[in-house]
Amino acid sequence: MRIIQEFNQAEEEINPALKLTWQLKDLERQNQLELADLLHLQPQLEEAIKQGENLVSQTNKILQQLQQAQPIPSPFSLFI
Repeated sequence: MRIIQEFNQAEEEINPALKLTWQLKDLERQNQLELADLLHLQPQLEEAIKQGENLVSQTNKILQQLQQAQPIPSPFSLFI
């Protein structure tokens, strides 16, 4: 039951590192990405990476718990 509780308590969000990657890729496609822009964004890049790594760690923790959990039958299964 603890795994289900963790799922329910988890916030729905997109990894901030992915969001920032998409923003940078969009700027690159528009030829609006310069080295100066990247240097200016460096603190934001580092924070996004840190937050992204934390999310990956949390996801891996839940995945491990799921892999170690004993299966239980669904109350919605149909027996014929």
